[in-house]
Amino acid sequence: VNIMLETGVMMVSEVSEGGLVAAWNEHQPRQARIRRGDWIVSVNGESRSASGMFRALERDSTVELVVSRERPPQNAEPAGRLHEAQGTAHTCGGTPGGGGV
Repeated sequence: VNIMLETGVMMVSEVSEGGLVAAWNEHQPRQARIRRGDWIVSVNGESRSASGMFRALERDSTVELVVSRERPPQNAEPAGRLHEAQGTAHTCGGTPGGGGV
């Protein structure tokens, strides 16, 4: 997954083929799939800062993501590529496919 960091959120700029999110998407209805432009607003309960969420993605072997389809009103700064290691992706809450990655 490629992401953009913002204060408090991360934007999905690409879902990498063969990655964890792509694998998770294969088992979801179309409207619930994580896609480019979705906003990650929480990772394993961490929602105070984008850097904290990024650290949780790197550190934790299982992740629960809260994603939103709507863009939060903040200024993005490039974050580069997030290397997908181990773990699983989940959506929860929010709109279909939103409220999770």
